[in-house]
Amino acid sequence: MKPNERLAKTIALGRKRYILFHGVLGWGLLTALLFTGWSFYSKERMSIAEVAIPFIVFPFGGIFWGAAMWSVMKKKHGATLSQSPQ
Repeated sequence: MKPNERLAKTIALGRKRYILFHGVLGWGLLTALLFTGWSFYSKERMSIAEVAIPFIVFPFGGIFWGAAMWSVMKKKHGATLSQSPQ
């Protein structure tokens, strides 16, 4: 699959689904898992709040990350469309 085709297929998902899958679930939950794992490794004891808060904060931040990446991708897609021969 060519990069332009893959980009067009990703854009066809739509903004909300992209943000949900790539921002909230992809970046947010992965970052929360890594952060919590590192916290378990570096601390002797953790409270329930210290485990739960990253799973709220990071997915919320993933909304902004996904929206920013959507904007970058749309600009890139626009640039590739203008460069492609017709």
